[in-house]
Amino acid sequence: MANPMGRLLETLGIGAEEIAYNPAVIVQKNVNKIADELNIIAVRVESLNSNWLNPKLYDPHIMFFTLQNDRLVPIPETPVFRQYEDPWATWLVGKDTEPQLLFGGVKIYRSGNEPIVTTQLFLSPSVQELNPDRPFAEIREMKDVRFAQLPNGQLAVFTRPITGNAYPGRIGFKIINDIEEIRNSETVRNIKLLKFDLNSFCKIGTNEAFFVKETGFLHVFGHIAFVDGDRF
Repeated sequence: MANPMGRLLETLGIGAEEIAYNPAVIVQKNVNKIADELNIIAVRVESLNSNWLNPKLYDPHIMFFTLQNDRLVPIPETPVFRQYEDPWATWLVGKDTEPQLLFGGVKIYRSGNEPIVTTQLFLSPSVQELNPDRPFAEIREMKDVRFAQLPNGQLAVFTRPITGNAYPGRIGFKIINDIEEIRNSETVRNIKLLKFDLNSFCKIGTNEAFFVKETGFLHVFGHIAFVDGDRF
């Protein structure tokens, strides 16, 4: 009987004092004609003593791996997203019917000693062509932002504001016509909150969203955290 808890994978190409976690799978076709299809795994890599409250110790980065003989192996000629954490990705079909990868990660900016969480968005034909220095858009003071394309080409957007009525974190939802709309910060900030039967001491966010043709429904995976004393 298979182990329902899964197993830890050896990760090559990282330091002895680093860990690899928070993976996101990207199924990419025709990668430089190496294979018809390649499962790429975007992973957050970080030192064991990394701490986002301490800029001198904080060193997360996103790397891209593939699975070979039960080991995660770095993919050559793929970018490294320095100072980024928590990768995610989805494929979009543009007006020219060509697929584009919408890739996202979380970056921490500093305003004095105050950290500012920011979601960075990138558009590219492939993982190899992603440019960490050229984000398509950014969403300040927010993480756990996710997208899913609908059959009519529109995009379902899930956000997680954490201030005002949304504190300590709720899921916002809106359908937009084009990814360009996300560049307008007001589009994101004015998204209505979904209602959940949760008390005010819970925070909730979206991990992944996708449309399933067979069911005709938008499927969403999320997470919930509860307050334990003064900590989540």
